[in-house]
Amino acid sequence: MKPVRNFTHTSTLKTDFVSLDKSIQSMDFTHILTMSDPNAATECLIQSLSLEISNHTVLKRTANCKRILKPWITPGLLRCMRNRDSLHKKHKQSPDNEVLKATYTRYRNFCIKILKKVKRQYDTNEISKAGRNTKLLWDTVKRVTNTTKITHPPTELLSSSETPSQSVNDVNAFFVNIGKHLAESIRNTNDNCPYSPPDPTNSVGSFVLLETNPEEIASTIRSLKANAAVGWDGISTTFLKRYSSLLTPILCHIFNLCFVNGTFPSSLKKAIIHPIFKGGDRSSFTNYRPIAVLPAISKILERLINSRLVSYLESNNLLSTNQFGFRKNKSTSDAALQLLSGIVDKLNQRKKCLTLFIDLAKAFDTVPIPCLLTKLERWGVRGTQLQLLKSYLSDRKQVVKIDNYLSDELPISYGVPQGSVLGPTLFLVFINELCNLQLSYSNITSFADDTAITFYADSWNNLQATAQSGFHHVFTWLISHSLTLNNSKTKLITFSLNSTTQPSTPITLKAHTCQINSSSCNCPTIESTDTTKYLGITLDKHLNFKAHITHLTSRVRKLIYLFKTLRRIANTSVIRTVYLAMCQSVLSYCITSWGGAAKTILKPLEVAQRAILKVATFRPMLFPTFDLYQKCKVLTVRQLFILYTVLQQHTKTPLTQTKSSSRRNYEICKVPFTRFTFTKRFLYYLGPFLYNKLNKTIPIHLSSYGICKKQITLFLTNKNYDETELLLPSLS
Repeated sequence: MKPVRNFTHTSTLKTDFVSLDKSIQSMDFTHILTMSDPNAATECLIQSLSLEISNHTVLKRTANCKRILKPWITPGLLRCMRNRDSLHKKHKQSPDNEVLKATYTRYRNFCIKILKKVKRQYDTNEISKAGRNTKLLWDTVKRVTNTTKITHPPTELLSSSETPSQSVNDVNAFFVNIGKHLAESIRNTNDNCPYSPPDPTNSVGSFVLLETNPEEIASTIRSLKANAAVGWDGISTTFLKRYSSLLTPILCHIFNLCFVNGTFPSSLKKAIIHPIFKGGDRSSFTNYRPIAVLPAISKILERLINSRLVSYLESNNLLSTNQFGFRKNKSTSDAALQLLSGIVDKLNQRKKCLTLFIDLAKAFDTVPIPCLLTKLERWGVRGTQLQLLKSYLSDRKQVVKIDNYLSDELPISYGVPQGSVLGPTLFLVFINELCNLQLSYSNITSFADDTAITFYADSWNNLQATAQSGFHHVFTWLISHSLTLNNSKTKLITFSLNSTTQPSTPITLKAHTCQINSSSCNCPTIESTDTTKYLGITLDKHLNFKAHITHLTSRVRKLIYLFKTLRRIANTSVIRTVYLAMCQSVLSYCITSWGGAAKTILKPLEVAQRAILKVATFRPMLFPTFDLYQKCKVLTVRQLFILYTVLQQHTKTPLTQTKSSSRRNYEICKVPFTRFTFTKRFLYYLGPFLYNKLNKTIPIHLSSYGICKKQITLFLTNKNYDETELLLPSLS
């Protein structure tokens, strides 16, 4: 009897959109338009759509032996591979047969050569087919260069209890309660806000939610990501985009009901949590990051509310100027520049300076909702609008999904919703007061919950006292707002020009929870360190950025293999696009902060950049540097620094039509006085200096941002290494 082969299968969900189109077009939604309860209307809409999607979606199973794992392998190549394997088997059975060995070796090499040639041709054709379809192009590039991230389901968590069902419930309970336990361990109750935000100006009125319309909803739907994960209702963003014209009037009616009644539909407040492994022991809950997936319809409603709330906060200047997170026209680069400019300015004034980098544990998950609502009310969010946000934050639920197991629902009582559109803005409202704390001799910079506080004084002893007093004020504020300081990740750095000007004994700060506030108490201690990472930049105590540039050099060199693979199958245009996206984006990130480093420190990074360009374009190792950049039409690392430094200065320099440039020493920007050559490496000094210098050669002051960028890029392209370095001030 012939043995039965045991097939393994791969299952995929397939939706028949042809039949679904007919079904959706024939649906009658008029009964929803007559409803006055947003909860009932939303529930009815979701049930109707989910049912239709379910009826036209089937689970297709394909045996692994029939799956096309490598589409470039033809039937002829399969026969070739089978023949090769047959010869290999015969050779293993008769290893002393020289004729058989020579036959197998010759045929194997022939087979390998053919397979490589066919695969290369297939990849080349796929990249050509992608054309201007950016998504398809990047999917192809990732596939052929083996850079697609493969995430494995956290099945190890399913064995944490006796049964997988109990295990997934335990995981859900852990994620739901982690923020609650942290908050309640600080304060037993948090119904009142002990601190009030700064009083707004008298001109600030009340927040008003204006009605929406189908055109705004259609525009919002178009802005959604097409490949976003699907929520519990099974309604994807692709589905909403496909039937946008049909659904926008119904959604408009439901959303306006929400605005009028102050109710956020319960159907949109349920999240599916996918645990994503971070590192360490795969069986430990703490080593997983919970990624929340909300219904797509919820994202539309949240965007409508968020756009109105952000407009209100920004127009009334309620958000701190020291806060750079989740705000339009503000970025991590701006936050890093403000931090470094403050440090450099104080060092230039011969001040002693240290920066405390505060790390909060699960900051978004520990926000007490009553306190947040109190802050919103003080800022003019009242009445129905406040009731809507209260409804949005309360009675939320979540489930955890691992593999095919789904946990029971659990309520969430703390924190702003993760994975939401509105959550980050609400968090900014909650933490805004921290950015505006009145601390003596200090500067505060924040990006969401990543806060850096710079203290300065005339001596290290005075600085120790000033920093301890300021830190105690901050720590007290954190405790009163149920935020937990992560002592192990909170760092401080004492900045100085060289090692001889560092404090004789390391400065430490105490997170006092006792009443005596003594340096000899057992309260947690914040130790000083030589380097730390803030917003992706590695800062060191002398601000020479050697550690950061070493890290960047390693990252850039890891891309050489990618270009070595890509160069044989892609044209010059595609390779340049990949270089700009994957290499130059890494080089230019916050480059205005660290790009003024000394030549000897910056050189290894520029060598790594040239290595990628030579590999990508088949150039020999000793190919002339200037010709390499000319042919590749890219800028060096130093030239990128000069470009973005001048552009940064251009955006903040007021436009003047005064034609005083005929004066020999006319300067558009005032260059600050510097006591040390150290200061001349930072945008604090280099911004005005380079802007004045380049404006004398190429008139950029009256140009728009785009034209200015083109002019500077063209100017720098024609400069070799030495000429580029001469643009910088003399550091002798």
